Order: sequence, then structure tokens, then C-alpha cells
Amino acid sequence: MSNPLADMQKPDVIFCIGTNMTECHPVAATGIKKALAKGARMIVADPRKIQLAEMADIYLPLRVGSDVSLLLAMAHVLLEEDLFDRAYVETWVNWEEYLMEEAGLSGASFDVFLSKIKEVYAAHTPEFAEAESGIPAATIRKLAREIGRAGSAFATHIW
Repeated sequence: MSNPLADMQKPDVIFCIGTNMTECHPVAATGIKKALAKGARMIVADPRKIQLAEMADIYLPLRVGSDVSLLLAMAHVLLEEDLFDRAYVETWVNWEEYLMEEAGLSGASFDVFLSKIKEVYAAHTPEFAEAESGIPAATIRKLAREIGRAGSAFATHIW
């Protein structure tokens, strides 16, 4: 069982993108404020310097419409540097179905899935995202690594 509002009080790293929680969801924002008071770090990606960005440890003023390129680049780093929870992905992602539908492979291993999904994300480098978003590639790598190291003590609010 999970309570999303209570869960927002628990992470070590919080990433908010495309959300203005302090104005649009003040109850959830209260949970974030409690996490920050306990020492959590917050990253906010938004073209506008909203109140939530003022509370952030790191504010990413990305270009309008470039949020997907930022997220894809972060996923690229997580995959390439093996900074994701392999057991979780193997258990909860429909990777066998993906291999069947996208690659026509039946009975392939999880390692085959990883190699295929890395091919999908290969073009979405931090340098690609920098050109799209205006956020430096080095910053994207640093943040993706921080998120990867946070493991299950990571929360995100994406709208």
C-alpha cells in the first residue's frame, strides 16, 4: 500500500518537472516541504521560475517543450551507467512483451532486452538534450547519477 501524499515526505531526492505544486496542489507541496526539512534535495525543471523552483536545490530553466528530451537523456545515462534497479525493472516492466512486439523475439533474456532498449535510447544523449533544452550535458549527467544513486529514496512529480 502506498499513500502518495505521505510518500512525498520520505525521499532523499525529489524531481519535479511540469508541475507547479505549490500553487496547484498545496497538500502535496506540504509533503515536499517536510522532506526538504528532513534534508531531501529537490530538482525542479520548468521554464518559469515558479515558487517550487525557488525552493529547489537545483533549478533547471529548460526551454518550453524540451522536457521530453531532458527525461530521455536522463534515462540514457541511467541505462548506460547501470544506475537503475535491475530487479525492479525485470519484475515490473513488460520487457518480454516489448521484445516480442518490437523485435519479434520470443524467449529472449532480460539482457537482450537491455541491449535493445539501450539501442532505443542511444541517440538521446545529454548532448542532444542540451541542444534541445539549454541544460548543459554535464548537468544532465550529474543529475541522472544523483537520481540513480538515490535508488528507492527517489520521488518524482511529473505532470
